[in-house]
Amino acid sequence: MLKAIGFRLMLSVALLGGGLGVAASPAGLVAAEPDDGTACIDGWSHVSLPRKADSSRPYEIVMQDERLAWLVGAADGGALALRRRAKGWKSIDVAPPEIARDAPVALLDASMSRDGRLWAAGYLRPERGVMRPYVGRLEGARWSERRIEDPPGIRAAISGIAAKGAQRAWAVGTYLDRGRTRAYALRWDGSRWERRDPAVSARESGLAAIASTRAGSTWAVGWSSRPSGRKRPLILKAGPDAWEQVATPKVPAGSAVLTDVVFRRDADGWASGYLIREGSSQHQ
Repeated sequence: MLKAIGFRLMLSVALLGGGLGVAASPAGLVAAEPDDGTACIDGWSHVSLPRKADSSRPYEIVMQDERLAWLVGAADGGALALRRRAKGWKSIDVAPPEIARDAPVALLDASMSRDGRLWAAGYLRPERGVMRPYVGRLEGARWSERRIEDPPGIRAAISGIAAKGAQRAWAVGTYLDRGRTRAYALRWDGSRWERRDPAVSARESGLAAIASTRAGSTWAVGWSSRPSGRKRPLILKAGPDAWEQVATPKVPAGSAVLTDVVFRRDADGWASGYLIREGSSQHQ
């Protein structure tokens, strides 16, 4: 893992339709290990992780009070959830108890609420061919699943989550509907998830990331497809009753997808993704 001195590093991986194959088993407690402080280049330094996290795929870094607090993702030993401590890292078991211990589980995104609690989201595969959205919150040292009771079909996943206050949250992702990928959105009202899918007038669509500003605005990004099948950037803002689609800057012809979004202030945000230009197979 790399650390940039004087910079805030954010890392995310989005699930854009289809399935992300991950082998998994339980993520138990591991002994914390001190940083080795290995020097790197251009202001970067190496930060050690526990040896049991070697076979892992970290997907998201979470900061708290401008300090590194969490690293989440997937591992050969189950969903990855590492909590940063003064003397190193502590692994938290976030696997749901009702599924087989070797069933694939992955946390694709995480967000810190104002009361300092971690929300994390992704998917689990309780059986072959089934993908179920998986969301939870850390309460003290215990992981508590915030179960989505009625997922849309047997292939749905959450790729982005944003905490709003102590008891509120938004989550976004994709699901498969009669062979087509659809954007998927949920809002946690303090006791249950409410379905809040955007009305996107496109053949297919998906949401990869979501962010909330300090002032309370909520933004989501992803893609929608044209009749030709080419993906184009999608930016949405949550309104009082529904999502509002926001015009995107002109992007060169081809397939373009937004995979992450972050805001420094209410009207100061960044979105990133990739472009495959018309006639090319190269991502840029």
